[in-house]
Amino acid sequence: MAGPPNNIDSAELYERITQMPRPYKMVPFPRNDSDGNLVGHVPIWILKEHEILAAQASATKYTREQLKDAPQSGDDFGYQLVWNNAVASEMISRAVRRAKWNEEKQEW
Repeated sequence: MAGPPNNIDSAELYERITQMPRPYKMVPFPRNDSDGNLVGHVPIWILKEHEILAAQASATKYTREQLKDAPQSGDDFGYQLVWNNAVASEMISRAVRRAKWNEEKQEW
C-alpha cells in the first residue's frame, strides 16, 4: 500500500481528505461489453469511520451466519478468511457510487 504523498504536509492532506463533497476517484468498471469495450467508469470515495465500522459489523454478522454449523477452534483461519473477504465486499459496496454521464463536459 502506498504511503501519503511527500509533496503535501499532513494538515493539508487531512483537509483535502475531509473536504465536502468527499474526494473520489473515477475507476474503470471491471466489465466489458460484447465488443470488448469498457462499460464505463464508477466513482469510488473515501469512507467515513462509521461506514467502515458498519462494513465490519455486517461482515461479522455474515461470517457468523455462514459458519454457524462449522466446528469452532482457537485460531480459526477459515473464519478470518471469510471475514476478510466479507469486509472487503462490504467496504467496496459502500465506497462505489453511481456515475452519471455529463453530456456537457463529455465525462463521467
